[in-house]
Amino acid sequence: MSDETETPIEGPAPERDHPHVPVHPPVVFLAAFLVAVVLELIFPTRVFNALGRFGDGVGMLVAAAGFLLGAWALLAFRSGGENPLPNTRTETVLASGPYRFSRNPMYVAMALVSFGMAFAFSNAWLLATTVVALIVIRFAVIAREEKYLQAKFGGAYTEYKRKVRRWV
Repeated sequence: MSDETETPIEGPAPERDHPHVPVHPPVVFLAAFLVAVVLELIFPTRVFNALGRFGDGVGMLVAAAGFLLGAWALLAFRSGGENPLPNTRTETVLASGPYRFSRNPMYVAMALVSFGMAFAFSNAWLLATTVVALIVIRFAVIAREEKYLQAKFGGAYTEYKRKVRRWV
């Protein structure tokens, strides 16, 4: 037995210092895409076919905007010295790049890609499954991330939330 007295460590233990997100957001959007593809094979919608090339073009532009927004958000995360994975420790409230306009630009980017693909491939099911994916992201991911950030950064995060909207 040791004579040394243990002193408690302030704050959460490093292995617990993250938001405990139960699902990985890209997996949620990939699942939405796969479900939509299967549903489209079984119950074809093709409701956007009436839009023709215009719908294809708009869909591709929206998806491209999503890819660009996602890349910008990743660059901002990396330049801020943060890890973009949601189940990792956060050291700062990131408020640069697209995080000046949205608290969740990566999720907005994934949604834009998904919505754009829905129009480009004329798949109405993808619109529906993307909405479901966004609901899952909002309540299973963002809620936990925001609770974690609020507990960790307090007033700094409150001020950031006051200035920057959750989505756009």
